This record gives sequence, structure tokens and C-alpha cells, in this order.
Amino acid sequence: MAEVALFSVSPYEQSRGIGSQLIRAALTEMKEMGMTHAMIHVLEIRQELLKWYKKLGFEETGESVPYVWPEKLKINGLHLLILKKALA
Repeated sequence: MAEVALFSVSPYEQSRGIGSQLIRAALTEMKEMGMTHAMIHVLEIRQELLKWYKKLGFEETGESVPYVWPEKLKINGLHLLILKKALA
């Protein structure tokens, strides 16, 4: 299992296909390394990101973990949803 971590695209560059190209390149590299699945954590309130990752083939696992740095949050109790994608 490979993990995509700390992925973002500048707000000024979003909606131009850059993020999709980067994720697809990362997934290709993971597959070439022999990984069978990719995983990413997405903040539960970022519904637009969940939709975007699902469009790229990621699926919700039903699992979540607490946000890593709760002291940085402006909203208490947020979790990261775990999404996975088979690299077949």
C-alpha cells in the first residue's frame, strides 16, 4: 500500500488539470514500484475534494482517523476519511 500525503495545488492553478496529472503520475509510479493499492486521507468537511478523488477512482473505506494536529484546527473534532484505490 502506498500513501499520497500532503498533496495540494495552488488555488491560482486549480481547475486546469494539474492536480489530476500529478495524481495520475504518482499512481503510475506506485504501480511500477509494485504497489497494489494507493491510500489518501481527506478532511471530512472537504466534500469537493472527496468528489474529486472519487472521480479519479478512489473509494471511501468507511474508516477515518482524527486530524493529526488538532491544535491547528478552527473546528474541533474533525477527522480524515481514508480513501483507497486499487492499482490494477
